[in-house]
Amino acid sequence: MSSFKNPSATKAQMCQFCGVEPQYYDQMTGMLHPFCGKMCASRSAEVATAVCDYCRRYPRSGSHPFCGWTCAVAAKQMRLGPCSLTGCTQEATMYPIGSYWNYCSARHEELALRGCISCRTVPYIGDYFPLCDRCDSYLVARGPSLLPVPQDHTTYWAVADQFTAAWAHPIEDKRPEVRMVYRIIPASSVWDKYWAHRDMLEEKGKFHVQGKYPGNERLLWHGTVRACSLGEPGQNVFCTSLDCSICSIARGSFDITSARTSRFQRFGPGIYTSSKSSKSDHYAKNRIASPWKAMLLNNVLAGSEYTTMFDATHLKGPPLGYDSVHGKPGGKLNYDELVVYTDHAIRPAYLVMYELVCN
Repeated sequence: MSSFKNPSATKAQMCQFCGVEPQYYDQMTGMLHPFCGKMCASRSAEVATAVCDYCRRYPRSGSHPFCGWTCAVAAKQMRLGPCSLTGCTQEATMYPIGSYWNYCSARHEELALRGCISCRTVPYIGDYFPLCDRCDSYLVARGPSLLPVPQDHTTYWAVADQFTAAWAHPIEDKRPEVRMVYRIIPASSVWDKYWAHRDMLEEKGKFHVQGKYPGNERLLWHGTVRACSLGEPGQNVFCTSLDCSICSIARGSFDITSARTSRFQRFGPGIYTSSKSSKSDHYAKNRIASPWKAMLLNNVLAGSEYTTMFDATHLKGPPLGYDSVHGKPGGKLNYDELVVYTDHAIRPAYLVMYELVCN
């Protein structure tokens, strides 16, 4: 599984051991790892098991977590409150690297941060859905649906951080703030053609050996019309209005035949996405009165990209030998666009609810 370092990492996103390199962010799983790499993770584990959990200076006393009675008593008096893992009544304890945590044990921290987002009782397994095998089978069999991502979960932070970091337009009087993140649970067969298309593109382009994801897969933003209150607190049922594009896409994925032709399309009729959330915000429209807006984060198979900085409104598909069109900033574009021309090249992954608030 490939990962990349977040180039726009804030101080809070730096490696929890060395504090110099940014944490690894796994784009495929949406996981922001606490360390910059395996070396720091390994060294952190060694240090955590070697020194006192309280003072972080002296060796532990035998199998005890503290160096002596003084530190043991001091730690007990911290009174950090109950464990933050839903359903646990144990008292919280100290984080093994020296600051304080909100969990009773490393196991419960792991479940809260990287456990299945549905049951939160076992770690999730898989590249696409942060669910355990049992919840994955249960929810997908009963899909489509929306599943809220807990705000203390790594997946929530990864999506929210990507949204904020990808806001490239100038922030003048208002700034974006993420309010909720949902994982879009598809019907059981929705991803089959996507995976087949990914395998076909990978066989043709050999992207994995170039250090890219199979099929040159990306996580990109798409803004569209919301005609209902989907995504707001307690509102996670798709509407059936023909005017509500976001429900239509989340319920059954994208439909190239619905690509709008009544407006200017720089690269012809296709499905448009961008790495810049602020660009997609321009197309995220509400047909109801609400301070919240909605945007989709999508898995997109770019394949072989035709890159241009100029309009090509005559296109009906990618140029011969290519699988998508990449609009590069410069020339006619201020921010990037990636256009695919087949339904099989894109699937909605997350619904992000956000608000533009005054500075």
